[in-house]
Amino acid sequence: MIIAIFPSHKKESRVLAKDIQKFLSERKITTVAEDDESKEIGAVPMSQINPLEIDFLLSMGGDG
Repeated sequence: MIIAIFPSHKKESRVLAKDIQKFLSERKITTVAEDDESKEIGAVPMSQINPLEIDFLLSMGGDG
């Protein structure tokens, strides 16, 4: 299974994204993120996978 994580630019969102990535990784679930954010949260860069292989998208944040 591959889950794409899209955190907002807020610090809290990035911290939570790291925690989610760790949780999923411990359960053998691959996580991907935008290339410029992937290293920060520990995910695979989006450019290294076929987007059609993504099973689930997690968009974090909003306009609040």
